[in-house]
Amino acid sequence: MKNSSLEFKGDWELELKLEKFKILNNSEYTRGSEKPSEGLFNFEIFDEFNSNPDPENYQLNTINFLLNPDNQSKVLTSLWKYSRDIIYPHYKTFIWESEYPECYPQLTKVEDLNKLYGIDRIVIKRIGHEDFAYYIFNCSSCLDYEHGITVTLYKDIVIDHGEEWDDKKVCEHKGIDYNSYHEKAVKEFNRREVFLTKPHEKYGKLKPWQKKQNDYYPLGLYHENRLGDFLLGLEDKLFPEEPICSRVLELSILHEKEDFVENLIERNVNFKYGAFKEALKKDRFDIMDKLLQQGYNINEKVAQSSHFYDTIGFIVKAIKSEETYDMYTKRLHYLLDNNLDPYLEDKWGRNSFFRIKRIEDKKLKFVVNIAVTNAINLKSNIFTRIRDKFKNK
Repeated sequence: MKNSSLEFKGDWELELKLEKFKILNNSEYTRGSEKPSEGLFNFEIFDEFNSNPDPENYQLNTINFLLNPDNQSKVLTSLWKYSRDIIYPHYKTFIWESEYPECYPQLTKVEDLNKLYGIDRIVIKRIGHEDFAYYIFNCSSCLDYEHGITVTLYKDIVIDHGEEWDDKKVCEHKGIDYNSYHEKAVKEFNRREVFLTKPHEKYGKLKPWQKKQNDYYPLGLYHENRLGDFLLGLEDKLFPEEPICSRVLELSILHEKEDFVENLIERNVNFKYGAFKEALKKDRFDIMDKLLQQGYNINEKVAQSSHFYDTIGFIVKAIKSEETYDMYTKRLHYLLDNNLDPYLEDKWGRNSFFRIKRIEDKKLKFVVNIAVTNAINLKSNIFTRIRDKFKNK
């Protein structure tokens, strides 16, 4: 059979055919499409933080290694033995076979892997050794229906397994210090320089790290208090107005950046819930007034997402801490006076008073109940309904 090699075209998430891996396609476990049954698998290549428009050579070597049918057979044999000799004994220490025999199908031959795994995705990591990358099978499995299992490999050797992508065994195999490696990786991942990147002319596409960098750009301008550059970026369409402006307005209220607040309020942002929520926490009734004047629907979210529910939560905390809750009383007045309806229900039939209902301490529940009842303005048009509600409890 003729070996295939990857023809990279600038896409870091792609679909490749691995004919021998068709057995890793248990439809009972695999999330998403049934393409693995056709030998087609989703790949993701983790890109290096550099200007190279292509995957690194060690990553390409690994992909081409996997495209070779003979190597696929070797990988399957290695995975079969590792599953039988390492994964099963490990899981049997906390998932007893006597109670959950369905979790442990017999692995008498390689083909039996079909009973155990369904590959959701193959990830080519950005760490390599001797010209080949480490890679991951992200699998659904009867061993862990909720989280699945990740299996880390190097060429045809299984290095590690688990729910998390932990590189400790990778570093051990590579012969390097894990702590130094992890510290460097975190630093690179979290670096927050404020600049825009452009696609390489070879493919005309941004690498994944460039997309994240460009997404961060407007937030970076905000964090550096560069309002002028932020407004210029909006004017020049360097980034989309929404949801950026809605998110930055919310952050600006939280961190009390008045110049940003003033400018973004005037733009009449599309998504006002977060901004209203932060303004309520800050007792910024002036901001809430403006948002309502601009058409914010105070009943946009109900029950556990309602502003009324949140405010009851603050009253609960204040009573538990033996602190005054007058400010929260004022907030309840404001919400009701602006036609918030705490009786609107979610799809589970819960309203904003569910925050009181879920209190387990009966004494605390009684005190909070009285506090919320007394906090409600008698002139509010909703008082009668609230009074009757509590009377019926």
